[in-house]
Amino acid sequence: MDKLAFSDMVSNIQYQSDVGLKIEFRDCLKGIDNVSEFSISTNDDIYCVMVKLRNYSLGEVKKVFHTFVEFTEYSEGTAYIRKGTDTSIKYDMITYNSEKKGFYCKFYFESC
Repeated sequence: MDKLAFSDMVSNIQYQSDVGLKIEFRDCLKGIDNVSEFSISTNDDIYCVMVKLRNYSLGEVKKVFHTFVEFTEYSEGTAYIRKGTDTSIKYDMITYNSEKKGFYCKFYFESC
């Protein structure tokens, strides 16, 4: 998915933050062995999740991210885009239900 299509999708979804979701995110990330530390914050109803991995590689980042998606995604749809550098990988993700309500999350992955 390209950045423009993702932006169009984001503008058509009603996303918001929720304390219950933050707890779900925390529980999911705590259960992943490769995650050494993480933080979760919100800014303008967008979740910002910083994750540090013990064993950092693109494959490991994908595995952790997809575990998170499977644990948290809503029934109607999920979309994401990935950007990476030599030292970090970023995902923007949105997921929503049939009423076009959901959450928007930005992930930042780094090595320890």
